[in-house]
Amino acid sequence: MRYDIEHNHAPMVLIALYRMGADKDQLRRYYNNLQMSTPTLESVSQQAPPMVAARWMTSLGDFRACGSYCRFFKSEIDRRGLEDVLRCYVGPLMTGVAAHAFHPLLRLGYGVDLMDREEIALALGYWAATYLPVPEVSESQTGTGPIDLLNTLANTPSLRAIRPESRSIADRIRQFYSHEDFRSLLRPIRSDAERPLQEISLAIAEAFVENHHFTMLHGVTGCHALRMVLPYCDNVQKVIGEYWYAICATYLSVVNLSADMHCPLPEGDVGWPRIQNEAIATGIEHTIKLTYTCAKEAEEYGLDVYRRLALRELGVSAPFF
Repeated sequence: MRYDIEHNHAPMVLIALYRMGADKDQLRRYYNNLQMSTPTLESVSQQAPPMVAARWMTSLGDFRACGSYCRFFKSEIDRRGLEDVLRCYVGPLMTGVAAHAFHPLLRLGYGVDLMDREEIALALGYWAATYLPVPEVSESQTGTGPIDLLNTLANTPSLRAIRPESRSIADRIRQFYSHEDFRSLLRPIRSDAERPLQEISLAIAEAFVENHHFTMLHGVTGCHALRMVLPYCDNVQKVIGEYWYAICATYLSVVNLSADMHCPLPEGDVGWPRIQNEAIATGIEHTIKLTYTCAKEAEEYGLDVYRRLALRELGVSAPFF
């Protein structure tokens, strides 16, 4: 098993290509263009002792334990089965959902898409080792809608005055997590029981329209990944809340980076088959992943904004129009 995350996007892109209908030559071409290196985490991760189920949370957020965590989850899957492991560990890990700019969640979502045991074990281990916990929120407080909370946070002067100190997405999120006003304003999130992620998914898509910043792209793809793993979580409302707090911090870091990153969506009646074929042809990782996410979200919610988001990304990354 590879613990190297230098090519973190590669397995996700390959799965997205496969799901969008890429042929064997296109898959092979993308893979052959990767500059694969020798795994770099193994020598560091050997410093951490083997994980045991009773104490698996003791090294959360310690990147040196990444290899140990990956081996632990592989062993757990072999011992207990895939679905049991997902139901046991995904819920607790969601408290640290912003880990490494949502990439562990993304990798887990793609792993669940294929129900690939090794990819799921690696994603869980990667998540545990980069765990970034959201501020704790008492569930006894009065709940609020996701848009209401976002508006409250975005219109709080002390939070809008913050200028991110780092280029790292995770570090910028951590900066807001540690702010007293951000923490004090958080409330439990109310969401629709039948389609719990629809309002959030659309809100993130609209935020990406408003702020065409690379960071918000992770919000769009991350919400799709969350939909893939949500069936394995018991306390759905709590999990959605933890994800939304991370997205709120992400959004604040973006609007505070730039006052004007609006990039309107294109018009046009280009259909999904052509959009997906064009995305495959670009060979561009984030274009491929975003297009696949948008296709799946459009299929789930029946909203045209996702098709237009994919069109915009193609227009940015390739001479599509």
